[in-house]
Amino acid sequence: MAHNKLRGLAVNSISRLTRSLAIVIFCLAILLPTLSLPFEKNYDIHHIKLNLNFDLKEKAVIGKETITLIPLQDSFSTFKLHAGNLTISAVKLFNQNHAEFKTDSSYLSITLPQLFNSYDTININIDYQTNPNRGIYFKTFTRKDKHKTVQIYSHSEPNDAHYWFPCYDSPDEKSTSEIIATVPENFYLLSNGRLLSNRLDKSNHTRTFHWYQGKPHSPYLISIAAGEYVELRDKAGKTPLFYYVYPDQKDKAPYSFSKTPDMVLFFEKIFGYPYPWDKYAQIVVHDYKAGGMEHTSATTLNDRTIHDRYAHLDRDSDELVSHELAHQWFGNLVTCKDWSHLWLNEGFATYAEILYKEHSQGSTEAQYARYKDRKFYLEMANDEFPQPIIYEGYRTAEDMFNYIEYQKAGLVLHMLRHLIGDSLFFQTLQTYLHRFQFSSTITSDFQQIAEEVSGRDLNWFFDQWLYHGGHPKFTITSTWKENEGALYLFVKQTQQDSTDLVPEVFRMPVTVEIIGENQTLTKEILIDSRETIFKFSFKNRPKLVRFDKDNYLLKEMKFYKSQDEWIYQLLHASEVGARLDALTALEDNTLDTLQTVVALEQTLLNDPFWAVRQDAAYLMIDFRRPQTKEVLVKACHDSHPKVRAAAISALASFYDKTYNPLFRKIANSDSSYKVIETAIYALSYVEDEQTFPFLSQFVDMDSDFDIVRSAALHAISFLKDERAVPIAIAVANDTTRTRYQRILALNILKDVGVNNPEVEKILTRLLADSDNRIRRKAIENLGYFNTESALQSLKQLQNENLPHHLKRKLKISIKKIEQKLNRNFKSSEKSKPN
Repeated sequence: MAHNKLRGLAVNSISRLTRSLAIVIFCLAILLPTLSLPFEKNYDIHHIKLNLNFDLKEKAVIGKETITLIPLQDSFSTFKLHAGNLTISAVKLFNQNHAEFKTDSSYLSITLPQLFNSYDTININIDYQTNPNRGIYFKTFTRKDKHKTVQIYSHSEPNDAHYWFPCYDSPDEKSTSEIIATVPENFYLLSNGRLLSNRLDKSNHTRTFHWYQGKPHSPYLISIAAGEYVELRDKAGKTPLFYYVYPDQKDKAPYSFSKTPDMVLFFEKIFGYPYPWDKYAQIVVHDYKAGGMEHTSATTLNDRTIHDRYAHLDRDSDELVSHELAHQWFGNLVTCKDWSHLWLNEGFATYAEILYKEHSQGSTEAQYARYKDRKFYLEMANDEFPQPIIYEGYRTAEDMFNYIEYQKAGLVLHMLRHLIGDSLFFQTLQTYLHRFQFSSTITSDFQQIAEEVSGRDLNWFFDQWLYHGGHPKFTITSTWKENEGALYLFVKQTQQDSTDLVPEVFRMPVTVEIIGENQTLTKEILIDSRETIFKFSFKNRPKLVRFDKDNYLLKEMKFYKSQDEWIYQLLHASEVGARLDALTALEDNTLDTLQTVVALEQTLLNDPFWAVRQDAAYLMIDFRRPQTKEVLVKACHDSHPKVRAAAISALASFYDKTYNPLFRKIANSDSSYKVIETAIYALSYVEDEQTFPFLSQFVDMDSDFDIVRSAALHAISFLKDERAVPIAIAVANDTTRTRYQRILALNILKDVGVNNPEVEKILTRLLADSDNRIRRKAIENLGYFNTESALQSLKQLQNENLPHHLKRKLKISIKKIEQKLNRNFKSSEKSKPN
């Protein structure tokens, strides 16, 4: 499963809000129902065949399942399956003999009418029905073309497959599968494996799809996704590729999927294993609970990944697409045996994103991807509970889908690669896949392969990084002694832990780089104690000392350097993470000196990598001088849109309307939606006479996820201009607009439309809106009106069966108006002549 899951993710810094939200999500996961496996599995499932019909109105699944299994013991007559809230109507043997069964909310217990032995093959037929709230979903939504449509799709990871068909719902269970499913005739239904038939029933206006997955895979990977789609075809070598998108996304799809053939061929090469399945398909669905899910041969993706050519300047789908594709090897071909070893799925797929980025965009982009993953992990790391990557104490399987199994695990793989070298690392991956194909593994299986291939004892590495938690925290100082011609490096590990989960000492080889005027020294040292002093011969005072030259190590580090050293690192370090770390150090540890500002300006104009230029621009909001304005003006024309956006934000922070013409020009001409959005916000900082009419024209501009429209409404709301009332009325009243935009419009009406009769009329109409959040906003806004008609409109709602939050808001608004009217009445009475 891809990182929506945790990678929402700020590019430059992860805010405290993001961290808090992620912790809340983690805590909520603890409250979710979990799957227990209290019974002993006394059978082996070989094949699962599902015959499915759907009641769209009732959101129900009507299923007939045939399970082919072999007993693992003689005198076999009773067994259990996981079945979550399924209504079972019949259980039969292949010979139509009825079997006794019992069900509860979690299990189906079956007693066969005869005894079987371990050499028998048994076919069990199960008829069932369910109105699921997990595992399979019915979604109704309206697309931009105002066409209301329905989708049916599954999402069973980690243990939700048994909510839509009986099974042994564990990742170590593997079987072949088959799905025959009937849907409305205008639907396409995608599932695993190869399509055997697609039959149209004109009399019933239905279409029946028959899919067959002939290689074993786990229950959570069995899937369906059905709705109104167009099919786009592609190929990677001999592997057929399919992309399923909405009709209005057909021209946009290539911006998300065009690199898929290259990804398949690249992964085949580095993994040393041909693509394992019959086809590879990608299908988009609305409001998906994850960024994507790697169902065997049929990945499901959130439809928000589709974007147009202008949005492609600001973002791409490569990380998501490559992550889910890599799972077809790591996770699907070879699967973690239980969720405590989830990193064997998710850590490998996360690192595969970086491997493909290195292949397609170069080493610097790969360095930056690792830098972001490291930064995210360190922001999220919980010192109170430093969970190991391999953790058997989880409460629910959902607990395991976190930054430790994704970002940290991916970085651990990179450290292993650094330790044993590229050739042995990729040979390890290849051997692992071939040896354990179509089976399930635990971490010791992978460790055994790594040690076998490398010829090294790696127990210390796996012990400290996989079976223990946390990471090393370093305090480092350096001293150059001229009389000795030597540099001393003092390295101290400072990590603390009361849970006995974090190693007191992390052992690791580290490369130290010392740069002087006419001398550079690079040397590998071994860290194997809590405190160590290293001595290096070096003739002249160093300009820069770097610990962990290649930035491969997952660590926190306080390296005490002077401002001059940090500036030198910013301007001269070859590794992009080192330059970004220098920017962070200058922000945290130095004053707003002229030397720092000049270095930031040089970085913004000259650094070869866009993310360093971007961060330098943002720092100029706080570190600047009068000449900085002109540097930022130049950066507003940078080749990379994210740098242009950062420069515009920094320039706007000067609150100088002199630059409004520049912002207007950029908003009118730039190709990037993100840059246009930023320019629109910049114009609202210090308005001039052209600001309102200029911003108004962007309220109807199409853009990726309507970011330009939303920015225009936001910016207009800042202006508090009564001319915005007609615009806000039109947006609030338009049900084809997003809820977010309509609420922005209602905020404008609250600010500048109170006691406007036309506004009151619209708000009164919205009291009956189909969206309760819009109704709530209309109720709240009417509470600011000082009219009897607004009061009566609200009182009429009191007799309706409203949700609690609407009742509460209604009571507040009514009381507010009554108090105002009562005060006005008393005031008018006092003013009457005696």
